Amino acid sequence: MKGVKRLTEVHLEWPLKQSVHVHLQLIVLLNEYDDLRSQADQSLFNKVLHNPDHVLPRILPPVAHTPIITALDHAHMTDHSPND
Repeated sequence: MKGVKRLTEVHLEWPLKQSVHVHLQLIVLLNEYDDLRSQADQSLFNKVLHNPDHVLPRILPPVAHTPIITALDHAHMTDHSPND
């Protein structure tokens, strides 16, 4: 009969759909948690860094005012193509 699924097919589809839905919700929650954790971590670090009475700012190296060169930047700077 068209349009009618066997009982075993229905029983297998529902848990699979529910499992996918739960996994997607978990991924969203983990991403939100990671964002919140990162913001809290940065906030705490900034508070410590700008607190003159905290020991950490005194033992950190001075803030560098030079641009950070990534591996990709370095690869582009040292790229010697045959057209040169």
